[in-house]
Amino acid sequence: MLKYDNGWNISHIRGALQSLTEMASQHSQHMVNLKGRTIALGQFTGVSLDGDVFLNIIDLIKKVSQEDSALTEIPNYEKALSSILRDIHISRRKFMPKVSATQYCCHLRQLITSIGDFYGRGKKIPDSVPESLRKYEIVVEQEAGPLMVSPTGQFITPSSCPADELIAFISKNLDDATLLLTEYSINKHVEKALHKEVKERFVDIGIQ
Repeated sequence: MLKYDNGWNISHIRGALQSLTEMASQHSQHMVNLKGRTIALGQFTGVSLDGDVFLNIIDLIKKVSQEDSALTEIPNYEKALSSILRDIHISRRKFMPKVSATQYCCHLRQLITSIGDFYGRGKKIPDSVPESLRKYEIVVEQEAGPLMVSPTGQFITPSSCPADELIAFISKNLDDATLLLTEYSINKHVEKALHKEVKERFVDIGIQ
């Protein structure tokens, strides 16, 4: 399967496809790395969090296995981050900026190190924070991203956020996150129920 980033014009896509065709013919011995994979013509070179192979240069085709190893390491990094933030769920935004698996590992590692240093300096999470944050979610994004609570109740943090600032932000915004998470959950169930009802009505009148 082949796809491309939104915003590309026809000439851009045509040129990229021609380049990909030429690379495939010139480096056929490496094409086995792409068998069964979704190829995305994007702005970076790497394997995305969805496992798609984003291509910009031929070097990636030769290094897909290396990027795959980063993809397999992500659960370990996410588990480590969760464990030092009271089992908070490490999540991803549906429309978060595209990032390679290797970059995402770096982002997680950067935040893990920051929080580890926080504890290493003898600091602690405030007593006002529940012993378990399992019902909450946090999304780790690129260094220049915002520190915020999303409309769905997720904590969004840049990987460069100092641990002191992040933990203080979480502590201060737990109530808002709880409210937004609850509203999102209710709205999601209502939306599913409405979708089911509409679908059943169309079936009843013979429209599928």
